[in-house]
Amino acid sequence: MYRPGGGHQNGNSLRSGPPYSAKHLPWYQDFANLSEEDSYYIQHSDHLITNWNSDKLPATVQAQLAKLRAQQSATN
Repeated sequence: MYRPGGGHQNGNSLRSGPPYSAKHLPWYQDFANLSEEDSYYIQHSDHLITNWNSDKLPATVQAQLAKLRAQQSATN
């Protein structure tokens, strides 16, 4: 989440080591049975920030994945 007007930043993050762990719950979302809140979020989210509101990954993300996969294949 970010404050209104503050913009999106990927650099501000936190990593923890054992014994602490976190589970990114949206990865386990059941899209066939969304809550009212999740349905609202998907309908109103900014497609430039999240891919929750799309059945396909954005072209820029697909291109980056292809590049990373090619690099990984070249090293194996």
